[in-house]
Amino acid sequence: MQEVRLNVIVQLLRRREQRKQEVISRRLDQKWSESCAQNETKCRAIKYRYIGELRKLLKLRLAAKEYKFKRDMIMDYAKPSSQVFAPLTRLGVFPDRSSERYVVKNIYSSRYEGLLTLEARLPRFAFQPRIRLQQPKLHTKDGFLKRKYRHQKELAELHDVCLFTCVKIV
Repeated sequence: MQEVRLNVIVQLLRRREQRKQEVISRRLDQKWSESCAQNETKCRAIKYRYIGELRKLLKLRLAAKEYKFKRDMIMDYAKPSSQVFAPLTRLGVFPDRSSERYVVKNIYSSRYEGLLTLEARLPRFAFQPRIRLQQPKLHTKDGFLKRKYRHQKELAELHDVCLFTCVKIV
C-alpha cells in the first residue's frame, strides 16, 4: 500500500515538475520575444536617425556647392557702380518725372462739400460696421475636445460647481 502511495506521489511530483518547466519555458520564450521586439525597434530608430543625418549632410553639401555660384546680393547693393544700386537712373529713366499727370482729381475728395455729398449718398449701415468674429472650432472632426480648450472647459465646470454650491449654502 505504501509503495503504491509512494509511486502516486512520485508521479504527481514529476507532473508538477513538468508543469513548472513548461511555465518557465513559456515565460522565457515570452521574455525573449519581447527583448527581440525591443531590439528591432531600437535598430529601426537608429536606422531612421542615420538616414535623417545623411540627408542633412547631403543638403549641407549641396548648399555649399550652390553657394559658390550664387551672386553676392549684399555686394551688389554696396557697390555704387552696380545696376542694382541705381538701376533706372543709369539708363536715363527718372520714374518721378511727370507723375503729376497720373494724379486722380476728384471733387469728392478735394473739397469738404464733396465729402458731405458723398456721405449723404452712402447708406446708414456703412457708418456702423458690424464686426462678426468667427467662433473658434472647439471640437475635432471626431467630436473630441481640442487640447487647448480642455483646460478652459474644466475651469468653466469648476466655476459652475462653485456657483451652484454657493447658492446652496446661502
